[in-house]
Amino acid sequence: MTVKEMKRFLDKFPEEQDIVVIAVRPQARKKYEVTGLVMLTELAYPVIGVELGAAHEFDEKEQEAAEECERV
Repeated sequence: MTVKEMKRFLDKFPEEQDIVVIAVRPQARKKYEVTGLVMLTELAYPVIGVELGAAHEFDEKEQEAAEECERV
């Protein structure tokens, strides 16, 4: 994803809206708690770090979505 693509996506939402980040391993049907976000601002390129917590199994809807994506 490019900065341009991310900006275009984020421009669809109010500036005050919280951002939701999820970390997943679709093939393993796992999702992870995100315990924090870090922006590394001193680099020459944009970096967002994600601190991960415990892993959890996909619920039924997430499982169905993963299976649908695999068929496409």
